[in-house]
Amino acid sequence: MNLLPFNFERLDNGDYFLTNCAGYFTTLSKESLLHLADDDELSSEALTKLKQGFFVSKEDSYESAVGAISSGLAKKISGN
Repeated sequence: MNLLPFNFERLDNGDYFLTNCAGYFTTLSKESLLHLADDDELSSEALTKLKQGFFVSKEDSYESAVGAISSGLAKKISGN
């Protein structure tokens, strides 16, 4: 699993808000974020959320995921 660039911030309830430059966002529990940081196995629910939001990708789809993030950022910049 490859990490893609994202920011995160702790919420008042202890979960974490993740966002990337294309505008995708999700929340993760502290436990899931630590598993992600340590490259440990994630729950299928957490992994699905992260893949759908382009926060992680499989090795064989890394270039496509980077392209999707780039396209999302370009649309944000151009206002479309």
